[in-house]
Formats: sequence, C-alpha cells, structure tokens
Amino acid sequence: MTAAKLDARIDKLAEEQRRFEQEAGGSREEITRAWAQAVQEYKAATRQFKELKRFCTMLKKTLLHRQHRWAAFRKLITSKAKIMFTYMLGERGFRGHILVDHKTKGLDINVEPDLSKSSNKGRQAKTLSGGEKSFSTVCLLLAIWEAMGSPIRCLDEFDVFMDNVNRDISMKMMIQAAGRSVGKQFILITPQAMGNVQFGDDVKIHKMSDPERGQTTLPFGS
Repeated sequence: MTAAKLDARIDKLAEEQRRFEQEAGGSREEITRAWAQAVQEYKAATRQFKELKRFCTMLKKTLLHRQHRWAAFRKLITSKAKIMFTYMLGERGFRGHILVDHKTKGLDINVEPDLSKSSNKGRQAKTLSGGEKSFSTVCLLLAIWEAMGSPIRCLDEFDVFMDNVNRDISMKMMIQAAGRSVGKQFILITPQAMGNVQFGDDVKIHKMSDPERGQTTLPFGS
C-alpha cells in the first residue's frame, strides 16, 4: 500500500473512532471513569436502601407494638367504664350495661329501671322516660370521666328532666365523684334549688340571677 492509501485508511479509522465515541457518549477513558463512578454510586445507594429497609421494618414493628398496647389499653378503659356504669346504676336500683363497638366507633346503653323484671337485657335509651334517661346519662358520663385525663369537667342543666329522687341520687354521685377526682374541677350548672344537697368544704356555690326569665341559676363547682 502506498503512503496515500495508508493516510486515507488512517483518516477513515479515525473518523470511525470519533463516530463510535460520539455514539458511546465519550472516549474509552471517559466511559471507564463514568463506569467507576456509577459503581460507587450504586454501592452507596444499595447500602442506603438496606438501611432504610431495616428502618422501615423497625418502624412497622414499633407501630404494631403500639397498636397492640393501645388495643389493650382501650380494652381496660372500656371494662372499667362498664363496671362503673353498672355500679352507678345500682345506686338507683337500675340495671344496665354499656354497648361498645370499637370497629364502628359505636356507643350505646341498655338500662332496665324496672326491678320486677328478671331479664338483664335492658331497654334502649330512647325508650326510657326523661328522668330515667337523664339519670342514665349522668351515670354514663361519670363512668367515662373515670377514664379521662381532662382537668375540667362541665355539665349544664343536667337535672332539668329529673324527678327529685333521681336528682338527689345524681347530685350525690357527682359530688362523691368530684371528691375522689384529685386535681380535677367539676362545674355543674343547674336552674334548680340546691337546698336539699349537702356540700363539703371543697364545694363553692355561685348564684346568678336571670333578669329576662326572673329565675335564679345556681352553678356550683368542686
């Protein structure tokens, strides 16, 4: 081959090499450096992925543990509220129980005020009279309050539909519950007279008049 043919061959090969490098995205040295860098980044990403996977597994275990403890805690609160509700109904001679469905977040009560009936199934709240319903509601509130950490508990005109017997028993139970609740304040508002209720030293009465109705409201708190 002549020198001219060799030069043409070299030029052709050089052109093919430039075209190959252009298609490949760089020269052999550039591709080698990019490959080495990609390998390092891949190894770092793999380590980070494994660490995150272990962290996610730990979080899942922690969440399941917390959910299990919460379910046990909720079960204890529900059991305590049911026991307290039954006990407080017994102060009036009533029988009943709380119906709780945690899945549907439902809460209802069944109360049997008639002592002559042997069945413990009870009646729904909507079938009770005004006084029976009010007394049962007070018992439910006191039972739930036993499981709450709120420092202030208020009731407004809770005894409007109660007869004297239910009202006296309800007032006695609430005052006793307030006395047992250390560090908590009860605020009870009623338009009824408070002459038949016995108070302790930790109970204060504030009388307020209503000029529009001509009535006297007696809110008191313990």
